[in-house]
Amino acid sequence: MKSLHLAAASAAFLLLATFLFATTATRAKADPIPQGAVGQNIEAVGYSNLNDKPGFKMSIQKVGERWYLYLGMLWNEGWQIVDVTDPADPEVVKEIHGPDNTATDQIEIADGKMITALAKISPGWGGDPGKPFDEGVPIWDLKDPLNPQKLGKFKTGSLGTHRNGYPGGNCMHLSANVRGYKGNIYVIVDISNPAHPKEAGRWWVPGQRDDETPPAPPGTMLHGPAFIAGNLSYLPYGGAGMIILDISDVAHPKKVGHSLDESTFCVRHRRTHRDPVAGQGHRLHQFRGARRGLQGAAAAGLDRGYIRSCKAAIDGAVSTAAAASRLADQEFLRARRTFWSS
Repeated sequence: MKSLHLAAASAAFLLLATFLFATTATRAKADPIPQGAVGQNIEAVGYSNLNDKPGFKMSIQKVGERWYLYLGMLWNEGWQIVDVTDPADPEVVKEIHGPDNTATDQIEIADGKMITALAKISPGWGGDPGKPFDEGVPIWDLKDPLNPQKLGKFKTGSLGTHRNGYPGGNCMHLSANVRGYKGNIYVIVDISNPAHPKEAGRWWVPGQRDDETPPAPPGTMLHGPAFIAGNLSYLPYGGAGMIILDISDVAHPKKVGHSLDESTFCVRHRRTHRDPVAGQGHRLHQFRGARRGLQGAAAAGLDRGYIRSCKAAIDGAVSTAAAASRLADQEFLRARRTFWSS
C-alpha cells in the first residue's frame, strides 16, 4: 500500500512538472528586440511582434495595477489588447476580430470608453474594392478591460472615418467622409446616449462641399485627430493648414484662427500621397531611406563596389527629388495663400 501511495505521489509530481513546463513553454519572455534601430537618449526595453499582425494607432489605460495598450491592426481587420504592465515583457492578451475588408487601424480611449474608426481601405493598402466594407465609429465600454462591450455605432453613410478624436465626455470629434463633400470634414457626434449616437454639428473648409466654388486648396481634408482644449478645437486640415474653431456651440462651430505654416502636421503628408507633382516629396523620403539602408548594408560587410554604385544612383535621385519637392512646396504654398486671402 505504501508503494502505491509513493507511485501515486510520483505520478502527480510528474504531471505537475509537465504542466508547469508546458505553461512556461507556451508563455516565453518577450520577443527579441530587432537589431539595427537607432535612438538618442532612449533605450528599447521590450518588444512584441504582435503575433505577426502589425499595429498602427495606439491608446493606453491603467486598470488597477495593470497597464493595457489597445491597438488598431494595420494589415488585418480588428484590434489587439497588449498587457504592458511589465514593459520588458509585453503580452498580447486579446484579439478582437473586426469587419472584413475594412480599415480598423484608428483607435481612441478616454473615460472608460473606446472609439474605433471603420472605413473603406484606401487603394494599395490591401483591400478589395469589389467587396463590401463597413464604416463609421463603434463605441465600446471598457469596464472589463479585456472584454470590450459594444455600446453603439455611428455611421457616416459614406466611406467612414479616419483619425478621430475623443478626449472624454459626451462628444466624439470625427474626421468623417460624408456624401456631398470632397475630402474628410469635421463632424461632432453626441454620445451622451452611446446606444444612439447622433450628429451634433459639422464644419468644413469653404470649397469642400460639392456645390461650392472656388474649390478648397489641393490636399484639403481633415486628417485628424481634433485636439480639444476647453471650447477650442484644433484641426490639422491638410492643404488648408491648421484650423482653430470655437465649439462652445457645437451645433455651430466658428472659425477663430488658422495657420498656413508649412510645418502644420499632415500638410506634406496629404500632398505627397495625393498630388502627383508634390509626390516628389514622398519619393525624396523613400530615396533617403534607401540611402540609410545602404549604410547599414555597408556596415554588414556586403560588397562595397556594388554599394558604391547604388549609392551614386540614389544620391542623384535624392538631388532630383529634392529640387522637385522644393518647387512643389513653393507652388502649393502660393495657391493656399491665394485661397485664404480671397
